[in-house]
Amino acid sequence: MFLPGAVTRPRCRSESSDDMLSLLLPPCWTGRAFQPGLFLCAWACGPLPLELRCPPDMPPWDDRSPVDATPVQVTISTRKLRRDAILWDAILEPDETMVWSGRPDYGRKLHQAIGDERVLHGSIAVGIAVIWAVLPLLPEGGHVGQRAAIGICAVSTLLMLLFALAVAVGRTDHLGRVHYAVTDCRAIVCHDVKTLTLTRRARLICCALSQTFTYPISDTRPHASVRVGSEFARHPTRYSGVEPILFEQVADAEHVRSVLFAASEASARRGG
Repeated sequence: MFLPGAVTRPRCRSESSDDMLSLLLPPCWTGRAFQPGLFLCAWACGPLPLELRCPPDMPPWDDRSPVDATPVQVTISTRKLRRDAILWDAILEPDETMVWSGRPDYGRKLHQAIGDERVLHGSIAVGIAVIWAVLPLLPEGGHVGQRAAIGICAVSTLLMLLFALAVAVGRTDHLGRVHYAVTDCRAIVCHDVKTLTLTRRARLICCALSQTFTYPISDTRPHASVRVGSEFARHPTRYSGVEPILFEQVADAEHVRSVLFAASEASARRGG
């Protein structure tokens, strides 16, 4: 299956038929109210041998950028690994050569907040301060006693802190398990996880190298992220319908991008 770089309203063409299934919808049809139905349509088309491409005759309401209209072949799979297996030795094909490998340079530790997470922490801090600042202003002898008010403030503070901790734990769990690699034929995002039964599995998102893809750099904080492709969003109400596949929080994003370009050119020469 070919997934465009960030297709929001692609046109689908079956490899076994010349019939065109047009999913090019005007913006008024792509609001959140229509998302569950559109998601079910996309899910139903998933098992079919479809090739999603961007036609040259795009309608006036299609505002996709050039990177959004670039097809990238994406393969998503899960592989069972031995506990003592070396990750890339167990994943790469025998004739495949590693060009670059890495991991997120920031965000794998609990205190390393990334992106808007710091804004969230600041908002929670302000909320806690406001809650406790209101406490002395409560009138004496009101419907809520002093002890009850203190208890409500304490519980609210605890819930806010637990929410911030849950966000941080989720981020460290995600970035702490992810590995990146560029080989002579594909870019790989690998999540090395252990299941509840202590079985080791690798969830692989593999993007074939393409000379036509621009590998844009996303301005994430504190380090940039390199986009290597897209996959269908797993959340049924996500507006775009697809989400980017990223090498997240890479300190030297420009170098990784140049490696992707060089590997893509070399792969194209071998294929030609």
